[in-house]
Amino acid sequence: MPNTGKPSRDCHRCRQRRIKVQEPCCDLERLGCGQCQRKGLPCPGYREELDHRFRTETVSSFLSKRRKDLGKSKNQDLGSGSSGQIEKVSKNVLSNLVGNQPVQKHLEPQYSIAESWDDHLMPLVLNKLSCDDVNGNHKTIFKAIPHVISMTGKGSALYQVCDAIGRVYIANMTNSPTARSQQTYAYGKAIKAINRDIRDPQRCRSDEILVGVFLLSIYELLSSPGFSLAVKSPGWCIHTQGMIALLDQRQENAFITPENRSLFLTVFNAVQNQALITSQDYSWEFGSLIRHFYNQCERVELCVVRTAIFAHHCSRLCIVVQELIETGNHGSILSIYPSILHHMENLETETTPLSHDKCLRDLVIHSPQSVVMISDDIRDSGLHGYQSTFRLQVFSLVHTLLDFAYQAPTCTLQQQEHIIDAQKHCVKEFQTLADKVLVMLASMFQYDALPGSSTGSRSKCLPYRVGVWDIFRLWPLRFILLSPISSEREKEMATRLLEVVHLQAKLI
Repeated sequence: MPNTGKPSRDCHRCRQRRIKVQEPCCDLERLGCGQCQRKGLPCPGYREELDHRFRTETVSSFLSKRRKDLGKSKNQDLGSGSSGQIEKVSKNVLSNLVGNQPVQKHLEPQYSIAESWDDHLMPLVLNKLSCDDVNGNHKTIFKAIPHVISMTGKGSALYQVCDAIGRVYIANMTNSPTARSQQTYAYGKAIKAINRDIRDPQRCRSDEILVGVFLLSIYELLSSPGFSLAVKSPGWCIHTQGMIALLDQRQENAFITPENRSLFLTVFNAVQNQALITSQDYSWEFGSLIRHFYNQCERVELCVVRTAIFAHHCSRLCIVVQELIETGNHGSILSIYPSILHHMENLETETTPLSHDKCLRDLVIHSPQSVVMISDDIRDSGLHGYQSTFRLQVFSLVHTLLDFAYQAPTCTLQQQEHIIDAQKHCVKEFQTLADKVLVMLASMFQYDALPGSSTGSRSKCLPYRVGVWDIFRLWPLRFILLSPISSEREKEMATRLLEVVHLQAKLI
């Protein structure tokens, strides 16, 4: 409102004080004008004292509260810039309070919210253990494991084991000392809880405790470098012995449901593979367990029983051969090697302790030289891969045993010729099987850089997601990499395939 120089007769402030106005009082910096009020016009500079005091006190209290909140915040590290942050907020508030309404302004969060993994470790582990379902493999024996885990309660021994496995993933991802310390602490708690349940006569026979001990062996593999090559971990050996003891306490009725049988096959798979790697003989236990499985299984599961028997005899032969090699007695090895070759050639037909079942005997275990069309069914390819794992080790160990026999001082020329022919046979069988295994695994993991591999159209719409159970599927690569009779090309392919899988998994 312009200053006309004439006294105002109706100044609201002056009228309240009953003061006679001698000069214009429409001060645009301080007061309001009654004429403007009557005409319904805003006075641009009007600042009623009460209103002005209200605004000042409101802003001051807001800034004071903001300072206290920032000072009390213990979960955010403001560092040396905390005072500068307060001043910045104060200026923003003052600059935004214009007129009667504050200007709306979008404020971005200055710090990320702290994340706790405690509530996410179980879902993380279940996700890693359920990768077969993601890949469309709904009929694997490993499906029983996540189902048992999903039924456990918080605070149980199995829950503690899953917590420890989850800590492995976090530690591998962050590689921080804190995460490693938490991993070790969680593992100790899991061991204590498992030992407590093993001493309980009822709990020790439950599926939960068996899965818990099995997952402890998985923990050992995941937490050690080069886990895909299954290094000999002392903890792994101890947990395997624990699984054997728990299986021994399970009665025949523990194989009634398909899930029980799948759980047994999962443990059997792990223990038999370890028998190859560590040369520990568990054959004295598995004869009766295979019979229990056979008595409860359905007819479609006979092929699984047949594969279990084959693996059982392969592992026993491997252990005998390994013990002979470790003795280093060339003369004894020379005298016994023909018997070893005989057992090797008859592995495919051996069905003890179930030789009485004609249907079981009729199920053929094909030799490596046979042309076999493997279906896309995960059970067929899984069984073939499992058979190949044991057969590769048999050929490799027998070839090494024949070297010792050849070096015996009493080895005749005729025996030397026979040994050389037998070694050539082992090399041919091994390399033929190794090529098939490499192509099969390349197709499974959708890696088409290997000669003869075919990933099909599935890789275009559903990329393979590497999971925990691929530790067992990659086991044949260990024997290809470490065997003296695999070709350089096969070793190179096995190495490349392992690298690709590790790149997909990063922390498998």
